[in-house]
Amino acid sequence: MINDALTMCTRVAIPQAAAPLLTRQEEKVLTLWMDGASNQKIASHLSINGKTVYTYKRNIRMKLHMDTRFSPFLSLQESEN
Repeated sequence: MINDALTMCTRVAIPQAAAPLLTRQEEKVLTLWMDGASNQKIASHLSINGKTVYTYKRNIRMKLHMDTRFSPFLSLQESEN
């Protein structure tokens, strides 16, 4: 009986650490975005192209299921009230 339980335990998959939702670069973009930086300022700060910033923002919105580009700011206001 104990052997059966031990055998069963070894068959159970141990969950791997979940991958982060956003990449490090997306987190940096989101932080600067939330601070009110323009795409050009974000691009300059991170040494990337302005179009790349736009792409990162789009990916962030998709991953976080945001409806509009103002969603991060709206959720911030709701949490402050």
